[in-house]
Amino acid sequence: MIDIRLSLRPMIRLAALLAAGVALASCTPVGAALGVGATAGVYSQQDRGLNAAANDSKIALDIFDKWFKWDHTMPVALSKEVHNGRVLITGIVDKPEQRDKAGELVWQIENVKEVINEIQVGIDHNVVDSAKDSWISTQLETQILFDRDIRNINYMIDTVNGTVYLFGMGRSQTEVDIVANHARNIEGVTKVVSHIELLPNAQSAERLAQ
Repeated sequence: MIDIRLSLRPMIRLAALLAAGVALASCTPVGAALGVGATAGVYSQQDRGLNAAANDSKIALDIFDKWFKWDHTMPVALSKEVHNGRVLITGIVDKPEQRDKAGELVWQIENVKEVINEIQVGIDHNVVDSAKDSWISTQLETQILFDRDIRNINYMIDTVNGTVYLFGMGRSQTEVDIVANHARNIEGVTKVVSHIELLPNAQSAERLAQ
């Protein structure tokens, strides 16, 4: 069983999961329709498209199910981001075997194309560290939201122990570099790791713009 350290990160995630469960149990048909509509609206603005986004959502749900059945604390201690069948998993565990098992379970899920296992092992992470990580992610999300050169909705951000993980899809390498530079300039960031996938025509489009 994964030892869940006292940190804001897992506690916030657990609260969100519980809240989501209550909301699903009590939602009305009208509320459900509005929720689906809002989600579809967000997906339609992303460059990956509606079908890919729907497939990614199913993968995310299947990951939660796999992790929960293996160890009910796993979905609380770890995070997952899914984009175009690629899965980024982050978090902190005590042993390398736990890290490996989390990735192995993800590979068992249908339509998963790639698993990027960035889970950290044996790191001392307390409440203050978790608060700093959350602050860093919020700062970066805010900065790229107001940067007109970035399509922020394509990006997913996670911060663990001062390391910022970038995931999603970039319209050009220039755009990805801008996001990474924003991250590096935030106080408390020790490392920036990019797993951004460029759009198929991103490089050619960038050449034409130069």
